Amino acid sequence: LECGLPTTSIALIEQEVTIPKSWLGDKIGHCTYEKMQKIEKALLIQKGIDEELIGLICAINNLDEYIEQDLYMPEIGSIKSARAIIMNKLKIYCDERRLNFFL
Repeated sequence: LECGLPTTSIALIEQEVTIPKSWLGDKIGHCTYEKMQKIEKALLIQKGIDEELIGLICAINNLDEYIEQDLYMPEIGSIKSARAIIMNKLKIYCDERRLNFFL
């Protein structure tokens, strides 16, 4: 089955809760990177964050993933520059809406 789980499972985004680590048992599966992106996007939508902001956050996450995986590639400088540009757009977005922005 999907994600290595023994049965079909659903992530109930509308029922987000925090639990202590001690409640967790043995690992029984994992989500793919693509599946986690969908879950993260659904969480942002559930919290009322609009599509423009979600796009900026997803772009930053994608660049961070690429930077992390390919740290020694020659084009990494341009990727970091692209990330800085998107971070600036995110800051402008937050400033226009008077939202807290933390780097």
